[in-house]
Amino acid sequence: MYRISKLAEKFDINQAKLHENVLDMIDDNILLKGILEQQADKIIKKFFEEADYQGYLKAWYELIQSTNKMIQDTAPWKLIKEKPQEGEKILQTAIWLIHKLNLLGSFFFINSFEKINNIFEFEKFDNSKNFEGFLPALYKDNFTIKAKPEIVFKKLDE
Repeated sequence: MYRISKLAEKFDINQAKLHENVLDMIDDNILLKGILEQQADKIIKKFFEEADYQGYLKAWYELIQSTNKMIQDTAPWKLIKEKPQEGEKILQTAIWLIHKLNLLGSFFFINSFEKINNIFEFEKFDNSKNFEGFLPALYKDNFTIKAKPEIVFKKLDE
């Protein structure tokens, strides 16, 4: 998170955007598929109606792992210097994914949700309306950001 926000700040990346060719590097995931097909509300409701919180968190975490793998495999910190346009696409899509993951995790991780929103200045939404405020933000294809790097979770001394 910190590294991506730092790169966005350094290279003046001010838009999160979905680039399909980059998204091809992400493993198949029910939550991501729901976002892309604008059916995430049905998928999320099903998990919650069935009280399958473990299944929801597992799908969410798998998307985190897949996003991390895409970032590690593409090394945008190197790519943006060698091939700036490709590096920018990777960063824009990574930030897009971070935004979606942050929203999907907001049901359980309220404090980190707010911190991550502040790091990228993600658009605020009215979470008092449940899905009514949440879904438009979840389904946005591109949006502006302003990176303000900060470490979300500080390392604890042993």
